[in-house]
Amino acid sequence: MLVTLRLYLADGREQLLSQEVESADEQPLELLRRVSKDGVIALGDRESVALDSIVDARFEPAPEPQAGPAWKEADAPLRDEDVSAALRENYEPKK
Repeated sequence: MLVTLRLYLADGREQLLSQEVESADEQPLELLRRVSKDGVIALGDRESVALDSIVDARFEPAPEPQAGPAWKEADAPLRDEDVSAALRENYEPKK
């Protein structure tokens, strides 16, 4: 299951961290200790934060699902001419 934590840092910043967990029973600070490497939490490819600089951590609620536009499956024309041409070339027999 994927959870998102909001990290409150000592310098006043807030960061979000998503992490895969096996159980929802794990507390935020326990999770951070488990995923830290040498006392450092990776926030992405280029940013990390020391475990000691995290003042508080709380679970973020999952976002509500959003509905996309209602399309009529069979009658929906392609809006992008390039995509339409590519599909026509790949799926219509050439004469």
